[in-house]
Amino acid sequence: MKKQSLFNDSSVNEIKTKNSLRSLYKGVKIPWGGILLGLIVSMLAMLLLATQAENVSLMQTGQHKDLNPFFAYTLLYIIDCAVFYLSVIGDKALVTLNTRVRKKMWAKILKISARDLEKENPASLLSRITTDSEYASMPFTILTTVFSVVTFLLGLAGELKKMDLSAYGPIVGIAVLLALIVAIISVRMVFVVSTAKQSKIANLTKYYSEQLGSTKFIKASRGEERTVDKALGLIEERYGAERNYAVYQLVNALSASILQLALFGATFAAAIVLLKSGALRDLTGTARFYSNFSLICGGLMNIVVLPQVIAETIGGTKKISYVNSMESENLEEGEEFAKSDIAFKGVSFLYDDKRTIDNADMTFEAGKITALVGPNGSGKSTVVKLFSRLYKAESGDILAGDRPASDISLKSWRENFSVVSQNASLFSGTVKDNILYGAKTEVSEDELLQAIEVAGLSELVSEKGLDYEIGVKGGKLSGGEQQRVAIARALIADKDYLILDEATANLDTKTEAEVIGKLLETVKGKTVIVIAHTMDVVEHADNIIVLRDGKVEAAGPREQIVSGNSFMKAMED
Repeated sequence: MKKQSLFNDSSVNEIKTKNSLRSLYKGVKIPWGGILLGLIVSMLAMLLLATQAENVSLMQTGQHKDLNPFFAYTLLYIIDCAVFYLSVIGDKALVTLNTRVRKKMWAKILKISARDLEKENPASLLSRITTDSEYASMPFTILTTVFSVVTFLLGLAGELKKMDLSAYGPIVGIAVLLALIVAIISVRMVFVVSTAKQSKIANLTKYYSEQLGSTKFIKASRGEERTVDKALGLIEERYGAERNYAVYQLVNALSASILQLALFGATFAAAIVLLKSGALRDLTGTARFYSNFSLICGGLMNIVVLPQVIAETIGGTKKISYVNSMESENLEEGEEFAKSDIAFKGVSFLYDDKRTIDNADMTFEAGKITALVGPNGSGKSTVVKLFSRLYKAESGDILAGDRPASDISLKSWRENFSVVSQNASLFSGTVKDNILYGAKTEVSEDELLQAIEVAGLSELVSEKGLDYEIGVKGGKLSGGEQQRVAIARALIADKDYLILDEATANLDTKTEAEVIGKLLETVKGKTVIVIAHTMDVVEHADNIIVLRDGKVEAAGPREQIVSGNSFMKAMED
Protein backbone atom coordinates (compact mmCIF):
# COMPACT_ATOMS: atom_id res chain seq x y z
CA MET A 1 0.00 0.00 0.00
CA LYS A 2 1.27 3.47 -0.89
CA LYS A 3 2.58 5.48 2.04
CA GLN A 4 0.43 8.34 3.23
CA SER A 5 2.20 11.66 2.80
CA LEU A 6 2.39 13.99 5.76
CA PHE A 7 1.71 16.82 3.39
CA ASN A 8 -1.42 15.79 1.50
CA ASP A 9 -3.77 18.69 0.87
CA SER A 10 -6.57 17.45 3.11
CA SER A 11 -4.37 17.16 6.19
CA VAL A 12 -2.68 20.51 5.60
CA ASN A 13 -5.97 22.30 5.05
CA GLU A 14 -7.17 21.15 8.47
CA ILE A 15 -4.65 23.40 10.15
CA LYS A 16 -6.03 26.49 11.81
CA THR A 17 -3.73 29.21 10.50
CA LYS A 18 -3.90 31.47 13.55
CA ASN A 19 -3.04 28.57 15.87
CA SER A 20 -0.30 27.17 13.61
CA LEU A 21 1.48 30.52 13.27
CA ARG A 22 1.24 31.13 17.00
CA SER A 23 2.68 27.72 17.78
CA LEU A 24 5.44 28.27 15.22
CA TYR A 25 6.90 30.99 17.46
CA LYS A 26 6.44 29.03 20.69
CA GLY A 27 9.82 28.48 22.30
CA VAL A 28 11.51 30.87 19.85
CA LYS A 29 13.10 33.99 21.28
CA ILE A 30 11.66 36.76 19.10
CA PRO A 31 14.12 39.70 18.72
CA TRP A 32 11.55 42.27 19.77
CA GLY A 33 14.13 44.99 20.31
CA GLY A 34 15.40 44.92 16.73
CA ILE A 35 11.90 44.48 15.27
CA LEU A 36 10.46 47.42 17.22
CA LEU A 37 13.47 49.61 16.43
CA GLY A 38 13.10 48.75 12.75
CA LEU A 39 9.38 49.55 12.97
CA ILE A 40 10.05 52.96 14.54
CA VAL A 41 12.69 53.80 11.93
CA SER A 42 10.33 52.82 9.11
CA MET A 43 7.50 54.93 10.58
CA LEU A 44 9.86 57.90 10.98
CA ALA A 45 10.96 57.60 7.34
CA MET A 46 7.35 57.61 6.15
CA LEU A 47 6.50 60.58 8.42
CA LEU A 48 9.39 62.61 7.00
CA LEU A 49 8.18 61.81 3.50
CA ALA A 50 4.62 62.86 4.35
CA THR A 51 5.75 66.24 5.70
CA GLN A 52 7.02 67.14 2.24
CA ALA A 53 3.65 66.69 0.52
CA GLU A 54 3.06 70.47 0.58
CA ASN A 55 6.43 71.26 -1.04
CA VAL A 56 6.02 68.51 -3.65
CA SER A 57 2.53 69.77 -4.48
CA LEU A 58 3.75 73.36 -4.84
CA MET A 59 6.55 72.33 -7.20
CA GLN A 60 4.39 69.99 -9.29
CA THR A 61 1.64 72.60 -9.76
CA GLY A 62 4.02 75.50 -10.38
CA GLN A 63 2.83 77.50 -7.39
CA HIS A 64 6.23 77.93 -5.72
CA LYS A 65 7.54 81.52 -5.67
CA ASP A 66 11.20 80.67 -4.89
CA LEU A 67 13.51 77.67 -4.38
CA ASN A 68 12.80 77.28 -0.67
CA PRO A 69 10.38 74.35 -1.21
CA PHE A 70 13.01 72.64 -3.35
CA PHE A 71 15.78 73.13 -0.76
CA ALA A 72 13.51 71.95 2.06
CA TYR A 73 12.43 68.92 0.06
CA THR A 74 16.02 68.03 -0.86
CA LEU A 75 17.24 68.29 2.73
CA LEU A 76 14.36 66.27 4.17
CA TYR A 77 14.72 63.72 1.36
CA ILE A 78 18.39 63.16 2.22
CA ILE A 79 17.51 62.77 5.90
CA ASP A 80 14.67 60.43 4.95
CA CYS A 81 17.04 58.25 2.89
CA ALA A 82 19.49 58.08 5.79
CA VAL A 83 16.72 57.08 8.18
CA PHE A 84 15.32 54.59 5.69
CA TYR A 85 18.65 52.80 5.38
CA LEU A 86 18.69 52.42 9.14
CA SER A 87 15.83 49.97 8.59
CA VAL A 88 18.58 47.38 8.14
CA ILE A 89 18.26 47.07 11.93
CA GLY A 90 14.78 45.65 11.47
CA ASP A 91 15.90 43.48 8.54
CA LYS A 92 18.64 41.98 10.69
CA ALA A 93 16.10 41.18 13.39
CA LEU A 94 13.86 39.42 10.85
CA VAL A 95 16.80 37.36 9.55
CA THR A 96 17.57 36.43 13.16
CA LEU A 97 13.96 35.32 13.65
CA ASN A 98 14.05 33.16 10.50
CA THR A 99 17.28 31.57 11.69
CA ARG A 100 15.81 30.75 15.10
CA VAL A 101 12.69 29.23 13.53
CA ARG A 102 14.94 27.18 11.22
CA LYS A 103 16.82 25.85 14.25
CA LYS A 104 13.54 25.03 15.96
CA MET A 105 12.28 23.14 12.90
CA TRP A 106 15.45 21.06 12.72
CA ALA A 107 15.11 20.10 16.39
CA LYS A 108 11.38 19.49 15.88
CA ILE A 109 11.87 17.12 12.95
CA LEU A 110 14.36 15.06 14.96
CA LYS A 111 11.83 14.72 17.79
CA ILE A 112 8.98 13.43 15.60
CA SER A 113 8.40 9.72 16.10
CA ALA A 114 10.14 7.32 13.72
CA ARG A 115 6.81 5.95 12.54
CA ASP A 116 5.51 9.40 11.56
CA LEU A 117 8.78 10.22 9.80
CA GLU A 118 8.55 7.03 7.79
CA LYS A 119 5.27 8.24 6.29
CA GLU A 120 7.27 10.78 4.31
CA ASN A 121 10.77 10.50 2.91
CA PRO A 122 12.91 12.68 5.20
CA ALA A 123 14.42 14.27 2.08
CA SER A 124 11.10 16.03 1.50
CA LEU A 125 11.52 17.78 4.86
CA LEU A 126 14.62 19.63 3.69
CA SER A 127 12.70 22.51 2.16
CA ARG A 128 10.76 22.92 5.41
CA ILE A 129 14.08 23.97 6.97
CA THR A 130 15.82 25.63 4.03
CA THR A 131 13.01 27.50 2.27
CA ASP A 132 9.71 27.56 4.14
CA SER A 133 11.24 29.01 7.31
CA GLU A 134 11.93 32.23 5.36
CA TYR A 135 8.22 33.01 5.72
CA ALA A 136 8.41 33.04 9.53
CA SER A 137 9.19 36.77 9.62
CA MET A 138 6.48 37.80 7.15
CA PRO A 139 3.81 38.62 9.78
CA PHE A 140 6.22 41.15 11.32
CA THR A 141 6.95 42.60 7.88
CA ILE A 142 3.20 43.02 7.42
CA LEU A 143 2.94 44.72 10.82
CA THR A 144 5.71 47.18 9.89
CA THR A 145 3.99 47.96 6.58
CA VAL A 146 0.64 48.69 8.25
CA PHE A 147 2.10 51.01 10.88
CA SER A 148 4.30 52.80 8.34
CA VAL A 149 1.42 53.45 5.94
CA VAL A 150 -0.87 54.63 8.75
CA THR A 151 1.89 56.99 9.90
CA PHE A 152 2.27 58.28 6.36
CA LEU A 153 -1.47 58.95 6.00
CA LEU A 154 -1.61 60.68 9.38
CA GLY A 155 1.27 62.88 8.25
CA LEU A 156 -0.83 63.85 5.22
CA ALA A 157 -3.84 64.74 7.36
CA GLY A 158 -3.22 68.44 6.89
CA GLU A 159 -3.16 68.08 3.11
CA LEU A 160 -6.35 66.02 3.15
CA LYS A 161 -8.20 68.96 4.73
CA LYS A 162 -7.10 71.27 1.91
CA MET A 163 -8.39 68.95 -0.86
CA ASP A 164 -11.75 69.70 -2.46
CA LEU A 165 -13.28 66.25 -2.25
CA SER A 166 -16.76 67.51 -3.16
CA ALA A 167 -15.75 67.81 -6.80
CA TYR A 168 -13.62 64.70 -6.96
CA GLY A 169 -15.39 62.44 -4.43
CA PRO A 170 -16.75 60.05 -7.12
CA ILE A 171 -13.23 59.67 -8.53
CA VAL A 172 -11.88 58.79 -5.08
CA GLY A 173 -14.67 56.23 -4.62
CA ILE A 174 -14.06 54.62 -8.00
CA ALA A 175 -10.29 54.46 -7.40
CA VAL A 176 -10.75 52.78 -4.02
CA LEU A 177 -13.33 50.33 -5.45
CA LEU A 178 -11.04 49.32 -8.31
CA ALA A 179 -8.15 48.85 -5.87
CA LEU A 180 -10.27 46.55 -3.70
CA ILE A 181 -11.35 44.48 -6.72
CA VAL A 182 -7.72 44.05 -7.78
CA ALA A 183 -6.76 43.06 -4.21
CA ILE A 184 -9.52 40.43 -3.95
CA ILE A 185 -8.52 38.84 -7.25
CA SER A 186 -4.84 38.94 -6.29
CA VAL A 187 -5.38 37.23 -2.92
CA ARG A 188 -6.60 34.00 -4.52
CA MET A 189 -4.01 34.17 -7.27
CA VAL A 190 -1.03 34.68 -4.93
CA PHE A 191 -2.16 31.87 -2.63
CA VAL A 192 -2.29 29.44 -5.54
CA VAL A 193 0.99 30.45 -7.19
CA SER A 194 3.02 30.73 -3.95
CA THR A 195 1.79 27.34 -2.71
CA ALA A 196 2.58 25.75 -6.07
CA LYS A 197 6.07 27.28 -6.07
CA GLN A 198 6.87 25.97 -2.59
CA SER A 199 5.56 22.51 -3.51
CA LYS A 200 7.74 22.28 -6.63
CA ILE A 201 10.81 23.44 -4.70
CA ALA A 202 10.15 20.76 -2.08
CA ASN A 203 9.72 18.03 -4.73
CA LEU A 204 12.96 18.98 -6.47
CA THR A 205 14.94 19.18 -3.21
CA LYS A 206 13.62 15.77 -2.21
CA TYR A 207 14.61 14.23 -5.55
CA TYR A 208 18.11 15.73 -5.47
CA SER A 209 18.68 14.35 -1.97
CA GLU A 210 17.46 10.86 -2.84
CA GLN A 211 19.43 10.56 -6.06
CA LEU A 212 22.70 11.98 -4.73
CA GLY A 213 22.54 9.41 -1.95
CA SER A 214 22.31 6.59 -4.50
CA THR A 215 24.83 7.65 -7.15
CA LYS A 216 26.72 4.35 -7.05
CA PHE A 217 23.58 2.34 -7.70
CA ILE A 218 22.51 4.75 -10.46
CA LYS A 219 25.85 4.36 -12.22
CA ALA A 220 25.95 0.58 -11.74
CA SER A 221 22.46 0.17 -13.19
CA ARG A 222 23.05 2.63 -16.05
CA GLY A 223 20.32 4.85 -14.69
CA GLU A 224 22.00 8.21 -15.36
CA GLU A 225 19.81 9.07 -18.33
CA ARG A 226 16.60 8.15 -16.51
CA THR A 227 17.68 10.12 -13.45
CA VAL A 228 18.62 13.17 -15.51
CA ASP A 229 15.34 13.05 -17.44
CA LYS A 230 13.33 12.87 -14.23
CA ALA A 231 15.26 15.79 -12.71
CA LEU A 232 14.83 17.85 -15.88
CA GLY A 233 11.09 17.27 -15.65
CA LEU A 234 11.04 18.43 -12.02
CA ILE A 235 13.20 21.45 -12.91
CA GLU A 236 10.71 22.33 -15.65
CA GLU A 237 7.86 22.02 -13.14
CA ARG A 238 9.67 24.37 -10.76
CA TYR A 239 10.38 26.73 -13.65
CA GLY A 240 6.68 26.70 -14.56
CA ALA A 241 5.67 27.49 -10.98
CA GLU A 242 8.22 30.30 -10.68
CA ARG A 243 7.20 31.62 -14.11
CA ASN A 244 3.57 31.74 -12.96
CA TYR A 245 4.68 33.57 -9.82
CA ALA A 246 6.65 36.07 -11.93
CA VAL A 247 3.61 36.56 -14.19
CA TYR A 248 1.48 37.20 -11.10
CA GLN A 249 3.93 39.86 -9.91
CA LEU A 250 3.93 41.45 -13.37
CA VAL A 251 0.12 41.47 -13.51
CA ASN A 252 0.02 42.95 -10.03
CA ALA A 253 2.43 45.73 -11.01
CA LEU A 254 0.51 46.33 -14.22
CA SER A 255 -2.74 46.59 -12.25
CA ALA A 256 -1.21 49.29 -10.06
CA SER A 257 -0.05 51.21 -13.14
CA ILE A 258 -3.47 50.93 -14.75
CA LEU A 259 -5.10 52.18 -11.55
CA GLN A 260 -2.73 55.15 -11.53
CA LEU A 261 -3.51 55.89 -15.18
CA ALA A 262 -7.24 55.55 -14.52
CA LEU A 263 -6.94 58.03 -11.65
CA PHE A 264 -5.01 60.46 -13.86
CA GLY A 265 -7.47 60.21 -16.73
CA ALA A 266 -10.59 60.40 -14.56
CA THR A 267 -9.29 63.39 -12.60
CA PHE A 268 -8.44 65.55 -15.60
CA ALA A 269 -11.45 64.41 -17.64
CA ALA A 270 -13.68 65.52 -14.77
CA ALA A 271 -11.72 68.77 -14.50
CA ILE A 272 -12.30 69.57 -18.17
CA VAL A 273 -16.03 68.99 -17.75
CA LEU A 274 -16.06 71.23 -14.68
CA LEU A 275 -13.94 73.84 -16.48
CA LYS A 276 -16.35 74.01 -19.42
CA SER A 277 -19.35 74.26 -17.11
CA GLY A 278 -17.75 77.16 -15.27
CA ALA A 279 -17.41 75.33 -12.00
CA LEU A 280 -13.61 75.65 -12.27
CA ARG A 281 -11.59 78.66 -13.41
CA ASP A 282 -8.26 76.85 -13.95
CA LEU A 283 -6.60 73.44 -13.47
CA THR A 284 -4.25 74.44 -10.65
CA GLY A 285 -6.49 72.96 -7.98
CA THR A 286 -6.98 69.83 -10.07
CA ALA A 287 -3.24 69.36 -10.47
CA ARG A 288 -2.79 69.78 -6.74
CA PHE A 289 -5.57 67.29 -6.02
CA TYR A 290 -3.95 64.76 -8.35
CA SER A 291 -0.52 65.32 -6.83
CA ASN A 292 -1.75 64.81 -3.28
CA PHE A 293 -4.15 61.98 -4.07
CA SER A 294 -1.36 60.14 -5.97
CA LEU A 295 0.71 60.21 -2.79
CA ILE A 296 -2.26 58.92 -0.82
CA CYS A 297 -2.91 56.17 -3.37
CA GLY A 298 0.73 55.16 -3.15
CA GLY A 299 0.31 54.63 0.56
CA LEU A 300 -3.05 52.95 0.19
CA MET A 301 -1.66 50.49 -2.38
CA ASN A 302 0.64 49.15 0.33
CA ILE A 303 -2.44 48.49 2.45
CA VAL A 304 -4.34 46.99 -0.48
CA VAL A 305 -1.60 44.45 -1.24
CA LEU A 306 -1.49 43.29 2.38
CA PRO A 307 -4.13 40.58 1.81
CA GLN A 308 -1.95 39.28 -1.00
CA VAL A 309 1.11 39.20 1.27
CA ILE A 310 -0.91 37.48 3.97
CA ALA A 311 -2.15 34.89 1.47
CA GLU A 312 1.42 34.28 0.30
CA THR A 313 2.56 33.87 3.91
CA ILE A 314 -0.18 31.33 4.59
CA GLY A 315 0.67 29.44 1.41
CA GLY A 316 4.39 29.45 2.24
CA THR A 317 4.01 28.40 5.88
CA LYS A 318 1.20 25.85 5.77
CA LYS A 319 3.54 22.86 5.45
CA ILE A 320 6.08 24.05 7.98
CA SER A 321 3.18 24.78 10.31
CA TYR A 322 1.87 21.26 9.81
CA VAL A 323 5.25 19.75 10.70
CA ASN A 324 5.37 22.02 13.75
CA SER A 325 1.89 20.84 14.81
CA MET A 326 2.92 17.17 14.83
CA GLU A 327 3.37 15.54 18.20
CA SER A 328 6.93 15.35 19.50
CA GLU A 329 8.28 12.45 21.51
CA ASN A 330 8.49 13.22 25.22
CA LEU A 331 12.00 12.05 26.06
CA GLU A 332 12.16 13.14 29.68
CA GLU A 333 8.88 12.03 31.26
CA GLY A 334 9.03 8.73 33.15
CA GLU A 335 11.15 6.68 35.50
CA GLU A 336 14.75 5.58 35.16
CA PHE A 337 15.46 2.35 33.30
CA ALA A 338 16.86 -0.61 35.26
CA LYS A 339 18.48 -3.64 33.66
CA SER A 340 15.90 -6.45 33.51
CA ASP A 341 14.16 -8.95 31.25
CA ILE A 342 12.13 -7.36 28.46
CA ALA A 343 8.81 -9.10 27.80
CA PHE A 344 6.13 -8.71 25.13
CA LYS A 345 2.65 -9.55 26.43
CA GLY A 346 -0.04 -9.84 23.74
CA VAL A 347 1.68 -7.21 21.60
CA SER A 348 0.18 -6.35 18.21
CA PHE A 349 1.31 -3.78 15.66
CA LEU A 350 -0.20 -2.48 12.42
CA TYR A 351 1.86 -1.02 9.60
CA ASP A 352 0.01 0.37 6.56
CA ASP A 353 -3.11 -1.51 7.72
CA LYS A 354 -1.20 -4.79 7.82
CA ARG A 355 -0.81 -6.64 11.13
CA THR A 356 2.94 -7.22 11.16
CA ILE A 357 2.98 -8.39 14.81
CA ASP A 358 -0.04 -10.36 15.98
CA ASN A 359 -0.73 -10.91 19.71
CA ALA A 360 2.90 -11.85 20.39
CA ASP A 361 4.25 -13.13 23.70
CA MET A 362 8.04 -13.33 24.00
CA THR A 363 10.74 -12.69 26.58
CA PHE A 364 14.30 -11.41 26.10
CA GLU A 365 16.26 -12.49 29.16
CA ALA A 366 18.72 -10.03 30.65
CA GLY A 367 22.34 -10.99 30.06
CA LYS A 368 21.40 -13.59 27.42
CA ILE A 369 21.67 -13.74 23.63
CA THR A 370 18.31 -14.16 21.89
CA ALA A 371 18.17 -14.98 18.17
CA LEU A 372 15.13 -13.84 16.17
CA VAL A 373 14.59 -16.05 13.13
CA GLY A 374 11.87 -16.46 10.56
CA PRO A 375 11.03 -16.00 6.87
CA ASN A 376 11.29 -12.60 5.20
CA GLY A 377 8.37 -10.41 6.21
CA SER A 378 7.70 -12.36 9.39
CA GLY A 379 8.04 -9.23 11.59
CA LYS A 380 11.58 -9.53 12.92
CA SER A 381 12.62 -5.95 12.20
CA THR A 382 9.32 -4.68 13.62
CA VAL A 383 10.05 -6.50 16.89
CA VAL A 384 13.43 -4.75 17.02
CA LYS A 385 11.79 -1.35 16.53
CA LEU A 386 9.22 -2.11 19.22
CA PHE A 387 11.98 -3.36 21.52
CA SER A 388 13.94 -0.10 21.13
CA ARG A 389 10.68 1.89 21.35
CA LEU A 390 11.03 3.46 17.93
CA TYR A 391 7.51 2.11 17.39
CA LYS A 392 4.65 2.05 19.87
CA ALA A 393 2.54 -1.11 20.15
CA GLU A 394 -1.06 -0.85 18.96
CA SER A 395 -2.16 -3.17 21.76
CA GLY A 396 -0.61 -5.30 24.49
CA ASP A 397 2.23 -4.38 26.82
CA ILE A 398 6.01 -4.28 26.70
CA LEU A 399 7.45 -4.79 30.18
CA ALA A 400 10.86 -4.11 31.65
CA GLY A 401 10.77 -6.50 34.55
CA ASP A 402 7.37 -5.82 36.08
CA ARG A 403 7.14 -2.20 34.85
CA PRO A 404 5.38 -1.11 31.65
CA ALA A 405 7.84 0.42 29.18
CA SER A 406 5.55 3.46 28.96
CA ASP A 407 6.40 4.26 32.60
CA ILE A 408 10.09 4.59 31.73
CA SER A 409 11.41 7.72 30.02
CA LEU A 410 12.44 7.33 26.39
CA LYS A 411 15.74 9.06 27.14
CA SER A 412 16.63 6.62 29.91
CA TRP A 413 15.44 3.62 27.86
CA ARG A 414 17.38 4.48 24.70
CA GLU A 415 20.54 5.36 26.61
CA ASN A 416 20.80 1.66 27.39
CA PHE A 417 20.47 0.41 23.79
CA SER A 418 22.79 0.18 20.81
CA VAL A 419 21.43 -0.80 17.41
CA VAL A 420 23.43 -2.08 14.43
CA SER A 421 21.29 -2.55 11.33
CA GLN A 422 21.84 -3.60 7.74
CA ASN A 423 21.81 0.10 6.90
CA ALA A 424 24.88 1.21 8.82
CA SER A 425 23.72 4.86 9.16
CA LEU A 426 27.13 6.44 8.80
CA PHE A 427 27.81 10.16 8.41
CA SER A 428 30.25 12.34 6.52
CA GLY A 429 33.54 12.50 8.39
CA THR A 430 36.40 10.19 9.26
CA VAL A 431 36.41 6.54 10.26
CA LYS A 432 37.29 7.63 13.79
CA ASP A 433 34.49 10.22 13.92
CA ASN A 434 31.93 7.55 13.07
CA ILE A 435 33.28 4.97 15.51
CA LEU A 436 33.21 7.49 18.36
CA TYR A 437 29.75 8.84 17.42
CA GLY A 438 27.56 8.63 20.52
CA ALA A 439 30.36 7.76 22.93
CA LYS A 440 29.42 9.28 26.30
CA THR A 441 32.83 9.05 27.96
CA GLU A 442 36.46 9.50 27.00
CA VAL A 443 37.62 6.52 24.92
CA SER A 444 41.14 5.24 25.46
CA GLU A 445 43.34 4.19 22.57
CA ASP A 446 43.26 0.57 23.79
CA GLU A 447 39.44 0.55 23.80
CA LEU A 448 39.38 2.02 20.30
CA LEU A 449 41.87 -0.52 18.95
CA GLN A 450 39.99 -3.41 20.58
CA ALA A 451 36.71 -2.32 18.96
CA ILE A 452 38.47 -2.03 15.59
CA GLU A 453 39.95 -5.51 15.94
CA VAL A 454 36.68 -7.15 17.05
CA ALA A 455 34.74 -5.49 14.20
CA GLY A 456 37.28 -6.69 11.63
CA LEU A 457 38.39 -3.17 10.71
CA SER A 458 42.12 -3.63 11.31
CA GLU A 459 42.96 -4.02 7.63
CA LEU A 460 40.99 -0.92 6.62
CA VAL A 461 42.52 1.21 9.39
CA SER A 462 46.02 -0.08 8.62
CA GLU A 463 45.62 0.73 4.92
CA LYS A 464 43.73 4.07 5.08
CA GLY A 465 44.02 5.27 8.67
CA LEU A 466 41.48 6.42 11.23
CA ASP A 467 41.37 9.88 9.65
CA TYR A 468 40.17 8.56 6.29
CA GLU A 469 37.14 10.56 5.05
CA ILE A 470 34.40 8.04 4.31
CA GLY A 471 32.11 10.35 2.28
CA VAL A 472 28.36 10.96 2.44
CA LYS A 473 26.67 8.04 4.23
CA GLY A 474 30.02 6.21 4.15
CA GLY A 475 29.85 6.04 0.37
CA LYS A 476 33.63 5.55 -0.02
CA LEU A 477 33.44 2.28 1.91
CA SER A 478 32.07 -1.05 0.80
CA GLY A 479 28.85 -2.34 2.34
CA GLY A 480 30.80 -4.74 4.54
CA GLU A 481 33.18 -2.01 5.70
CA GLN A 482 30.25 0.24 6.56
CA GLN A 483 28.74 -2.47 8.76
CA ARG A 484 32.04 -3.11 10.50
CA VAL A 485 32.33 0.61 11.35
CA ALA A 486 28.79 0.46 12.77
CA ILE A 487 29.69 -2.61 14.86
CA ALA A 488 32.80 -0.86 16.22
CA ARG A 489 30.63 2.15 17.06
CA ALA A 490 28.22 -0.06 19.03
CA LEU A 491 31.11 -1.63 20.94
CA ILE A 492 32.51 1.78 21.88
CA ALA A 493 29.06 2.92 23.05
CA ASP A 494 29.15 -0.02 25.52
CA LYS A 495 25.41 -0.21 26.23
CA ASP A 496 23.74 -2.95 28.28
CA TYR A 497 21.46 -3.97 25.39
CA LEU A 498 22.77 -4.63 21.89
CA ILE A 499 20.46 -5.14 18.90
CA LEU A 500 21.93 -6.64 15.74
CA ASP A 501 19.36 -6.19 12.97
CA GLU A 502 20.96 -8.04 10.06
CA ALA A 503 24.18 -6.33 11.10
CA THR A 504 26.41 -8.70 9.10
CA ALA A 505 24.20 -9.07 6.01
CA ASN A 506 26.87 -7.52 3.75
CA LEU A 507 29.66 -9.84 4.94
CA ASP A 508 30.58 -13.12 3.34
CA THR A 509 29.80 -16.28 5.32
CA LYS A 510 33.34 -16.80 6.60
CA THR A 511 33.82 -13.16 7.65
CA GLU A 512 30.36 -13.10 9.22
CA ALA A 513 31.20 -16.12 11.37
CA GLU A 514 34.48 -14.53 12.50
CA VAL A 515 33.02 -11.11 13.28
CA ILE A 516 29.92 -12.48 15.04
CA GLY A 517 32.05 -14.87 17.08
CA LYS A 518 34.40 -12.14 18.30
CA LEU A 519 31.57 -9.67 18.83
CA LEU A 520 29.35 -11.93 20.92
CA GLU A 521 32.30 -13.09 22.97
CA THR A 522 33.23 -9.46 23.68
CA VAL A 523 29.70 -8.51 24.79
CA LYS A 524 29.19 -11.57 26.94
CA GLY A 525 26.96 -10.76 29.90
CA LYS A 526 25.03 -8.10 27.98
CA THR A 527 21.51 -8.58 26.62
CA VAL A 528 21.76 -9.19 22.89
CA ILE A 529 19.03 -9.56 20.26
CA VAL A 530 20.29 -10.75 16.91
CA ILE A 531 18.28 -11.29 13.73
CA ALA A 532 19.80 -14.44 12.32
CA HIS A 533 19.72 -16.01 8.87
CA THR A 534 22.49 -18.59 9.30
CA MET A 535 23.29 -21.29 11.81
CA ASP A 536 26.71 -19.67 12.37
CA VAL A 537 24.87 -16.88 14.16
CA VAL A 538 22.22 -19.07 15.83
CA GLU A 539 24.80 -21.32 17.49
CA HIS A 540 25.87 -18.41 19.71
CA ALA A 541 22.32 -17.81 20.99
CA ASP A 542 21.04 -18.86 24.40
CA ASN A 543 17.41 -18.56 23.30
CA ILE A 544 15.59 -18.56 19.96
CA ILE A 545 12.32 -16.96 18.95
CA VAL A 546 10.81 -18.10 15.64
CA LEU A 547 8.38 -15.68 13.96
CA ARG A 548 6.06 -16.44 11.07
CA ASP A 549 3.46 -13.96 9.73
CA GLY A 550 3.83 -11.81 12.83
CA LYS A 551 3.08 -14.67 15.24
CA VAL A 552 5.45 -16.42 17.61
CA GLU A 553 5.74 -19.94 16.20
CA ALA A 554 8.24 -21.16 18.77
CA ALA A 555 10.33 -19.75 21.61
CA GLY A 556 12.77 -21.28 24.07
CA PRO A 557 16.36 -22.48 24.66
CA ARG A 558 18.44 -22.99 21.51
CA GLU A 559 18.79 -26.77 21.82
CA GLN A 560 15.04 -27.21 22.19
CA ILE A 561 14.05 -24.98 19.25
CA VAL A 562 16.74 -26.14 16.82
CA SER A 563 15.72 -29.76 17.19
CA GLY A 564 11.96 -29.25 17.26
CA ASN A 565 11.08 -26.51 14.75
CA SER A 566 10.61 -27.03 11.00
CA PHE A 567 12.00 -23.62 10.08
CA MET A 568 15.16 -24.23 12.12
CA LYS A 569 15.62 -27.62 10.52
CA ALA A 570 15.39 -25.97 7.11
CA MET A 571 18.08 -23.45 8.17
CA GLU A 572 20.39 -26.34 9.12
CA ASP A 573 19.94 -27.86 5.69
